[in-house]
Amino acid sequence: MYFSVFVNGSSHLWRQRFPDGAPEQMTFGPTEEDGVAVSPDGRSVISSVGLRQSAIFIRDSQGERPISSEGYATRPAFSVDGKSLYYLLRRESLRAPKELWRAQLSTGRNDRLLSGFSIDSYQISSDGGEVVSKYIPKEVRPRSGWASLEQRFPPPLPALVRRRFPRLRSRRRRCVPLV
Repeated sequence: MYFSVFVNGSSHLWRQRFPDGAPEQMTFGPTEEDGVAVSPDGRSVISSVGLRQSAIFIRDSQGERPISSEGYATRPAFSVDGKSLYYLLRRESLRAPKELWRAQLSTGRNDRLLSGFSIDSYQISSDGGEVVSKYIPKEVRPRSGWASLEQRFPPPLPALVRRRFPRLRSRRRRCVPLV
């Protein structure tokens, strides 16, 4: 028997000999396989193979253009002044951590702002200097943290944020996490 199986966020081809063989994984790597067809003589296997990808595009006075063209980009958000676009990006696969990136819309430059853990949700301060995020450290439950995007303090500083999606509010020119 040949079949495609979704395990740990990826779909790959497996086979199992009839009647009581052990399942064997046939394909590996960053590509994913979906569906399987076996030739009538049993000598060939055909499957749809590809990579999952999600891009962010913008349409403005310069026309339509991609902001992110590699990996899996999600959760875009404009800066208050509209000059930057923040987004989360998984570069290798859907199992890779989601990193926080910023695109400078006037130059097209993309910078990785936070990495080393997977970010689930975030909010940028109005001055663009700080972020509060729900992040997932390796092998630990999700947490919320507060980080400086200008490297004024090491990311992420834990915050007791009980909300599913953390938010910031301004208090005397200083951003504090809402709890």
